[in-house]
Amino acid sequence: MKHVYKFIALLFIFGFSIFIFKDEIPDATAGKTIATSLQDSTFPIISLQLGKYTVNTIHGYSSELDSGNIRESITPLDTSKSFQVKITENETKIKKLSFELRDILNNKIIETNTLTAFDSDKKDKIIKLKEKKKTIYDCPTHTVHYGFVVDGMEIVDEVIVIIMKAPRSYTREDTVEINCHGGILVTNKILNLVIKNGVRPADPGEFTKRAFLNGRIDLAQAECVIDIIHAKNDFALKSSVSQLNGAVSDAISDLRGKILHEI
Repeated sequence: MKHVYKFIALLFIFGFSIFIFKDEIPDATAGKTIATSLQDSTFPIISLQLGKYTVNTIHGYSSELDSGNIRESITPLDTSKSFQVKITENETKIKKLSFELRDILNNKIIETNTLTAFDSDKKDKIIKLKEKKKTIYDCPTHTVHYGFVVDGMEIVDEVIVIIMKAPRSYTREDTVEINCHGGILVTNKILNLVIKNGVRPADPGEFTKRAFLNGRIDLAQAECVIDIIHAKNDFALKSSVSQLNGAVSDAISDLRGKILHEI
């Protein structure tokens, strides 16, 4: 009974102290707003769908949050290089989706876009995204690229491809060079494959003809190309290379200038 009296006395002292000092106890705050419990989710819930798996669900709550912040998600893609973005709307309605795909390993932006067309099911808006395949048109000029020549699902050879875009090429036209392993069989297979896809074999001297017609070389330089190809000794080779570099053309131009001056 003695312990009960002590407990009642302590409880009375505690209550009396709160009554006396209540005006001096500040409200508990967090930042600029009074701390409250999180409410129901009001921002859209975004999930990434890879095949049958749902990953990286991202959402927010109706507290002091900036819903305009960029939402980042790191998701490994499978061989299809595609995925779906599923958006479950709540109070905020979604009219467009802006996104940026980035190669984390190479710290390189692959694609940026804004989409406004959505598919939909019973409760979600859906956008299907697929990483664009890199083509030679996307590559900068005078760059070297490693890859494979394929025929359907068959790998023909491991190659190096060199891109040279107009006007910075021998013909002043867009040019692609494929460097494959030596050998008649693999070279012929690659040649037949590019012909099957719309390329035709060049006529004899056609590259030099195109370089001449596009103004990269003059007639004297064009004539020496065949001499370089058929040179039998160092003297013939050096003479032809000198002509290709413009030695003959410069001499003719200088002589022409002198004649015109005398006339």
